[in-house]
Amino acid sequence: MRLRDISNTPQKDVLYQLLEESFLVAYLTVDGHFLEVNERFLNVFHYTRADIYGKECTMLLDGQLYNVAGISHSIFQGETWKGETCFITKFSELKYLESTFVPIENAQGEIDKIISFHKDRTEQKNAIRWQQIAFQNEVTHLPNRRRLAEVLNFYAKNVSEFSLFNLDIDHFKRVNDRYGHAVGDQLLFQIGNRLNGLAFIKDCVYHVSGDEFVIVVPITTTVEKIIEEIHNAFETSFMINDFELTVNMSLGYSRYPQDSTDTSELLQLADAAMYTNKLLKRR
Repeated sequence: MRLRDISNTPQKDVLYQLLEESFLVAYLTVDGHFLEVNERFLNVFHYTRADIYGKECTMLLDGQLYNVAGISHSIFQGETWKGETCFITKFSELKYLESTFVPIENAQGEIDKIISFHKDRTEQKNAIRWQQIAFQNEVTHLPNRRRLAEVLNFYAKNVSEFSLFNLDIDHFKRVNDRYGHAVGDQLLFQIGNRLNGLAFIKDCVYHVSGDEFVIVVPITTTVEKIIEEIHNAFETSFMINDFELTVNMSLGYSRYPQDSTDTSELLQLADAAMYTNKLLKRR
């Protein structure tokens, strides 16, 4: 879609008023320099017209990822571009926008300017981000203990039978002490990915603390088969930078409802079984 230039016509006032009331609006040259912006735009980004008039719109990017090439390609094809953009305000605040860029033709049918209009989606974006932070482990990006509690509560009410596995990395402190915490974090990340990639437990893995993972599996296969798959995952070493690390783990499990119908007790039972296995290895 492209628009015909309606400057100096009654339609221009109507269109501008509609956009003014609902969007952050910026008029640009075909090479992306600011021609005009509305008050909403200035208020959100804390600039004056003098600050930005004639400047490249990329001044708002500040190194943020942004589909400049895609927008330019669409405009020069005479097509509208729609998508998410991220601009930065004068005070270095990130603003996530739902954006539309539309080419405008002059009387000769040539594209001579661009109108862009934007909806500020920063609050929604931040809400999603904070929710992810609240329910994700920051090292592995797997669901964390808080998310596990929600899932167990749901399973106890809606799933007739499931197994809970508690997995702890043996001697993980030695990795941190010898190679540093950066290598330790990378190891945890790779372990989480490897576990989460197993067919029987994909998307069932939770990173609940430093070197401890919990796996919750609705009973669709035998416990023995799941244990075998988990053990097999640790037969191959892990490559971190130039280090090849062989990792052992201890595993314990409990079953709902056979062992308990209380989810807190199920966690305690699986944890106790895991520590029993860990102690047996030391004898």
